[in-house]
Amino acid sequence: MKSNCGRAANICDGSKENMGNKESIEIRENQGNTENIEIRESQRNQENKENRNTRKTSESTATAGRDNKGDKKDEPLRVKFHLPGLRFNYPLNMMILDMLHRYPEYFRENMEIGSFFGDFPTSLWNGGRFTYDDQCDSAFIQQAVHSINAAGVAVRYTYTNPLLTEADLDDPYCNYCMKVADNGKNEVMIVSPILEEYIRKNYPSYKLNSSTCKEIRNVDDLNAELKKDYLMVVLDYNLNSRFDLLEQVEDRGRVE
Repeated sequence: MKSNCGRAANICDGSKENMGNKESIEIRENQGNTENIEIRESQRNQENKENRNTRKTSESTATAGRDNKGDKKDEPLRVKFHLPGLRFNYPLNMMILDMLHRYPEYFRENMEIGSFFGDFPTSLWNGGRFTYDDQCDSAFIQQAVHSINAAGVAVRYTYTNPLLTEADLDDPYCNYCMKVADNGKNEVMIVSPILEEYIRKNYPSYKLNSSTCKEIRNVDDLNAELKKDYLMVVLDYNLNSRFDLLEQVEDRGRVE
């Protein structure tokens, strides 16, 4: 009996030692994992810092190049993005805008959001994708316009319906949308001469943009369009890769 008890005691002691060894191994492994995570995070931070420095160097080079051409000094190139959606993509767009302000390191430097474009369904003046059975109420329209403008971003209505008549100008819903955003901060994409004249007369605070839907493909006509009172002229997408014609555009800073 004593011999068996002794062997049992030895087994118990051995088990305790094994448990102790196992716990020590686990502790060391956890410490090693923690150290590896910290090392990887440190490497990632260093890479982000190097990438930012690289972008800054590139921007300085670009700025210096423009200085040699007589352009404005110390003004880095900026890129504006225009995000689609005042209704369906509105929550997503606001999230992207919030991330840009909170975590600018996630984005390329010297970029900004120029506008959210589209319409509040269902707008008769809209010329984009057809929307139906989802008309926005007045509270949503007011809240969306206020939130977008408060973030320093323009609402850009795509009122590009080319088939409008004089009778359509009195549409109460479209006029309500115009009144809500009539604060000097917002824009309209335009095609119809009838609607353009109406907006210039009744909502003069809006900046007007000539739409790509006009399909201007002649350089002379494009340059003539740029001489009109538009904030921007949106290029016909068929000209995007016609570099020989793009070289002949006179006011490229106002072409999108």
